[in-house]
Formats: sequence, C-alpha cells, structure tokens
Amino acid sequence: ENYNYQIFPDPLEVNNVIAPFWSDLDLSSSGHIFHYYDETEKSFTVQYDNAPMYSEPDIIYTFQVILYENGKIKFQYADIEDLDDYYVIGIENSNGTIGTLIADSTPYLKNGMAIELIPWVLLDSYSGELTAGMSKTIDVKFDARILNVGVYLNDIVISSNDISEPIIYIPVDLIVLGGLGIPENITTEVIDTEVTITWDAISGADSYSIYASVKPYSDFQDLTGFGAFNSETEWTVPYAGQKMFFYVVSSSDEIKSSKIENVTDEMILEYLTR
Repeated sequence: ENYNYQIFPDPLEVNNVIAPFWSDLDLSSSGHIFHYYDETEKSFTVQYDNAPMYSEPDIIYTFQVILYENGKIKFQYADIEDLDDYYVIGIENSNGTIGTLIADSTPYLKNGMAIELIPWVLLDSYSGELTAGMSKTIDVKFDARILNVGVYLNDIVISSNDISEPIIYIPVDLIVLGGLGIPENITTEVIDTEVTITWDAISGADSYSIYASVKPYSDFQDLTGFGAFNSETEWTVPYAGQKMFFYVVSSSDEIKSSKIENVTDEMILEYLTR
C-alpha cells in the first residue's frame, strides 16, 4: 500500500529487502514480470519487463535481479532511459540494522549497466543430504579484499529437517586490519607469444600476485606461478591467444588488497537428514 521507498538501512518496515529499482511502478494494466531458474548457474532471475511508472505510464523500464546460490546478487538494466528521480537501489537485512545503499534518486543508472554484490563469506557447498550418523565438512572462505578497516559480523545459518534443532546459527566475525595500497597504472603488452604486465610499486609490499580470467568480473584464477617476474613490478606469461582480464594483488605479512565487489549479510545452508 505504501509506495514510499526507504534509505537503507532502516529498522522501520519494510525490511529484508533486495531492491534493484524501488520506485512507484504499476504493472496492473501493462508490463510483465518473468522468472527463471538456471540449474547450471544455480541462479534465480526475476525480470521486470516494460514496467511503467504509476504517475507517468508512458515511461517504462526493463531490468532484472539475479540471485545466486552462493549469495551473490546481480542487478541488470536493459532499458532505464528517462530515469525518474524518485527511486532507490540497495539491499537490507531482516531487521533493518544492516544495509547497502547503492543509489538514491541520482543520475546513476545507464542502459546495459550491471551491479554485482558479492559476499565476503563464501562456502564450497550450500545444500546437501546426510543420512543418520553422517557428517560433512564445509570449507568457509573469507574475502576481505574490498572491505574497509573495521569489524564485520555475519551468520552462517544451517536449516534442516532436524526436529530438535531445525535452524542453527553460527556467528562469523571478521576483523579487517589496515592493508596495502591498490596496485595502479596496470598496463598490458602483447609481444610475439608473450603478455607482459606492469604496474606501479606499492610501498610496503613484499610480493605481488596476478589473477586472470576470460570474464571481466568473475572466474579469476591465480596465474602467478605460470609466468615469470622480470622485475618487482613486471610479469610475463605466455600468450593464450584470447582476450584476458587481469588484476594485481599486493601482499605483505599475509595482508592483501585489491578491487572486487560488495557484501551481504547472511549465508544459508539447507541440509536434509534421513
């Protein structure tokens, strides 16, 4: 009933929000909402197709939100022209105490734009089935590369059909200490059968690692050992013959820093016991 949006975080209801584009849309007479589950990507997509504004039905928007099993969230915008100035983009937890505000009535979005929110707690398994007496080890990975200095709190929630304990909360605390600077002015050069990467030196860095992927925002792998350092800030690797994306991580006493994406609040595991 209330079409007024909120500035995240906000303890007042509505809470537990994923808002790719919170505004006063009206699909009662035109526009569609589609949804699709991708078994391969383990993702669920909801698309708002030609959704009109309530006050100006001639203005329509097409955008989608993709939810991944590992907690990653992606917003994608196909048609966002004539952007109304009454909108908000962001996410918020179940009680409105933690949230990420991405944009609030600003000229931020563009056609073809995508926004990714990547969790700082990652698990190697998110669901499964156990028989009586069995156990399973789940690896937990912490990624603090985009986090500011501070204390981060999270929960791993195990949901099962156990009668005595159907839901178990495992608190996760992460303290991010001061890190190094981010390697900048990265350049790549292809000469004959090799790719050479250079970057500016970071004060206090003991070493560097080079990650690469054929995708610009995902599937990066550490290729440091596959190439050779020509100097502290120059690294060469055989050219694979295809377009590659690289980023460089500076390291010192196991403190690392680089550029990736954002955070979420809660990781949920679902297990069925028999």
